Amino acid sequence: FLSGVLIWGNLSDGLPAWTYSLTYNGSYMLPETILTTIAAVLMRIGLAVVIGAVIGIEREIKNRPAGMRTHVLVCVGAALVSLIESQTVADVVALGNASIGVSMGRITTSVVSGVGFLGAGTILVTKSHEIKGLTTAAGLWASACLGLAIGAGFYACAFISMLFMIVCMYALPPL
Repeated sequence: FLSGVLIWGNLSDGLPAWTYSLTYNGSYMLPETILTTIAAVLMRIGLAVVIGAVIGIEREIKNRPAGMRTHVLVCVGAALVSLIESQTVADVVALGNASIGVSMGRITTSVVSGVGFLGAGTILVTKSHEIKGLTTAAGLWASACLGLAIGAGFYACAFISMLFMIVCMYALPPL
């Protein structure tokens, strides 16, 4: 006998949310989030805005093709995709039907490859055969990855990665 109960609990990042406690013949199964709180979404998207802006400001200062707004949009979009995927997987698992396959990472993989095409548009070869825009393209791709990490709730990982990115872009001169 499969049954479920709504329970008020905490998400993995400590924010409160409704969870769904699933039981089968009285045995406790996994609680899955069925309603992500507005506070959790606002915090994750807000953090994506801040981190995307920090990366984009460096590109803006250097007058590169993709600046702060572009990096913010890429980071926020990736965070949104990560949130959607996490919620979709939770919803499918909460159904309790073992015949439904759940593939975590399928949607986020599309972000990683899709942003590569966006970044390719920033790379130019000049008349003197110099390559321009490669760091901007890499920054866009990394901003998407930061957004995915934030959307999945890996705040420390995203923040530490952002710090390394800033150090690389400011402290390491081109060769």
